[in-house]
Amino acid sequence: MAELLVYRGPHWMDSLTVEQITELGKTDKHFAEKYAARYRPGDIVEVRPDGYWSKTHGWNPRAFNLLRLPGVTVRDAQYLTSAKEVVTNPGTITETRTLEARRRYRVTTVFDVQDKTGSLLDVEDKGG
Repeated sequence: MAELLVYRGPHWMDSLTVEQITELGKTDKHFAEKYAARYRPGDIVEVRPDGYWSKTHGWNPRAFNLLRLPGVTVRDAQYLTSAKEVVTNPGTITETRTLEARRRYRVTTVFDVQDKTGSLLDVEDKGG
């Protein structure tokens, strides 16, 4: 069984105004990449084997939700942590990849307040 650590959000960057984003971009040339790489609610942060978070390491339930997937291996769920990239000039020497979002997939879950774990309702593919 796989355990997924799911970001609850919101990320502090989500509250920035367009003006603030523009200003930060002037002082940090990599800010656009950092902004694109932020976690968004529903993003899978990590995929681990059964018991990793729930029994061994623990997690911060204010920032993350734990999702257990019975019958799904870590290997089978690992694709959920892939990034969403835009590829220009694919297959050529000038091929470039630009990070559009830290995670390509976002999950919709329902959580049990009692044991702080959840059930998977939907997996959204944001394209990529």
